[in-house]
Amino acid sequence: MSALLGRLQSHVERELIRARVAGRSFNRASISLRPAVENLLTVFKRMPRGGEVDWIVDIEPGTAARIEPSDFDEILGNLIDNALRFARSRIRIAAPADGRELTIEDDGPGISEADLERVR
Repeated sequence: MSALLGRLQSHVERELIRARVAGRSFNRASISLRPAVENLLTVFKRMPRGGEVDWIVDIEPGTAARIEPSDFDEILGNLIDNALRFARSRIRIAAPADGRELTIEDDGPGISEADLERVR
C-alpha cells in the first residue's frame, strides 16, 4: 500500500510541476470515462484472474472527466491492478454523471484497521 501511495504522490508532484511550467490550469483535456475504462478492462480481463472476476462498469455513456488520457490510464491502471490482486470475485467501477469522482470497489478483505489509520 505504501508503494502505491508513493507512486500517487510522485504523480501529483509531476502534475504540479507540469502546471507551473505550462503556466496554465490542470488538465484541460477531457475524456469520455466509460470508453476509457472499458479500454483498460480489455487488457485486465486477459490477465491472470482477469477472466475469473465479474467486472461491473457503472458509468453512464457520455460521462466525461477533465484529465489527460495518459494520466487517467496510469492512475486507473494502478488502482484496477490493486483491486484485481485482492478481489475475490467482483470489481465495480462507478462514476456519477458529473464525472467528478470515480469509485473502484472490490469484494476483497479490505484494509486492516491499523493500516486504515495510516493511509487516511
